Amino acid sequence: MPIRPEHRFFYPIDWPQLSALIRFGRAKGCCEGCGRPLGRMVYHLGDGRWWDADAGRWRDGWGRLIQIAAEADILRRARRTQVVLAAAHRDHNTANNAAANLAAFCQR
Repeated sequence: MPIRPEHRFFYPIDWPQLSALIRFGRAKGCCEGCGRPLGRMVYHLGDGRWWDADAGRWRDGWGRLIQIAAEADILRRARRTQVVLAAAHRDHNTANNAAANLAAFCQR
């Protein structure tokens, strides 16, 4: 996610490298919140539930496998989106760039 110009001075000069280290080094290209993989097109129901094609199962917003009753309109309700990862500060403090405070999260 791009940094807004008015907030750019809050981030360190090496933020692109730090962000890449978190997203691709530690998180291995997957959201640390729900497990969605970067760049993949996923089907989701808009409430956090999404289809994990690798497992062949639905997952909830936390990435846990769930059961969904077979509904006739579930495919009509499902939407498709491409997963984008961003490095985020867990405590919303842009001055705290400790590895434990940074996480790779998808747009959800």
